Amino acid sequence: MKETITKEMTSSLNEFFRLIPIALNDYEYRIDKDVIKFSYEGGMISIATGEEKTKKIASLKMPMLKVSFNFQDIGETDIKNFLQHFLKVYQRGGG
Repeated sequence: MKETITKEMTSSLNEFFRLIPIALNDYEYRIDKDVIKFSYEGGMISIATGEEKTKKIASLKMPMLKVSFNFQDIGETDIKNFLQHFLKVYQRGGG
């Protein structure tokens, strides 16, 4: 089974890669240009980043990054758990 999920993240490319070690915990991963690959729960995950863009809301400018998560041979519950943890690392303060 293969599934791809794409998210728009409010992160610069530099910040994204700076937080990867925290987001991937103890998983051994490799980075090849803009793609991160690693084994997870008996399957494989590859995370690809797109071009960094800027989103403007009124006078506020924020970096935006399109990120694609490709899951191969990973169950729905494991995908949900992974994304929940991963996205929480990149979550910014607010209420």
